Amino acid sequence: MGYHFYKLATESSGISDLLLISKKKHLRDKSNVTQVIRMFEKTLIDTQGG
Repeated sequence: MGYHFYKLATESSGISDLLLISKKKHLRDKSNVTQVIRMFEKTLIDTQGG
């Protein structure tokens, strides 16, 4: 049970190359991520866990 890293881009602002760190093994839909915190400029952490 480790962390998984996902490369993302936002739809609304067009920001790309974001890094999402999550304990969820498979993210196939954006609705699976409901709450994140921004750790650094382009690094997000999923706070809902796995």
